[in-house]
Amino acid sequence: KRLGLARSETPKRGSIKPFKTCLQKDHTLWNRLSFMTKRKLEEEGEEVGTVSEKNKEGKEEDAPAKVEGEAKKPPKVDMSTVKVLGKSDWMRLETLTYHDEKGVQRPWDRCVRTTKQSESAADGVMVLAILKSEHGEQVVLVKQFRPAINAYTLELPSGLADEGETDEEAALRELKEECGYVGVVTGKSPMLYLSPGMSNESIKMVTVHVDLDLPENKNPVQKLDEGEFCEVVKVERETLLQELERFSRDGVEVTCDLFCLAHGMQLK
Repeated sequence: KRLGLARSETPKRGSIKPFKTCLQKDHTLWNRLSFMTKRKLEEEGEEVGTVSEKNKEGKEEDAPAKVEGEAKKPPKVDMSTVKVLGKSDWMRLETLTYHDEKGVQRPWDRCVRTTKQSESAADGVMVLAILKSEHGEQVVLVKQFRPAINAYTLELPSGLADEGETDEEAALRELKEECGYVGVVTGKSPMLYLSPGMSNESIKMVTVHVDLDLPENKNPVQKLDEGEFCEVVKVERETLLQELERFSRDGVEVTCDLFCLAHGMQLK
């Protein structure tokens, strides 16, 4: 009825083949056909690549159909056009220009650490330190005040890498400074981005095993920088997720990476 068809033109039940002729009278409806319907027409021998529509002069012409599976252009940032909007001693605000999958040029703002050595270099390290003893295993965490969110957080020990320092060296140094422990590196993650929607900040997660039976780990002493305050928190590995939930209920904010780590441990 919507197409203005006479009763004799209406397709019979059980076949959708005649619909192509009918729908050529309404180009909009044809374009709204589902993929499966068009596939059915192809199986019945109909060509669905183009449909006819009338131009302003009343003549019929072919309208190009959308090509399924057309290759997308890889998006790319033009790093030669980066604009610096402002900066401080530690942060820089930039506007990037990039082309999306359709080739459309768009702007994007991001925050960059001024200490970042290159686009491909990690800003710092995050340390997954496992304390090992005859009584079991514990995970070392740090509780500290974060002005950016005006709250205390619970997180893994972490810090920026010094110039010329390897990921492993940075991890062992940060663990010693923030928690007082000495350990051995047993693994390292690939590059991990913390908030790619607004920053290119990246880290490597380094796993360190700490033998509590060693003399140097009997009475660990922190070596914090001026203005740095960290409280060492040791949590049983098996109950890490439950302890994080308890801290959260008590008003301590848990970082996303730490909660995901604990949740993954619980799933195994």
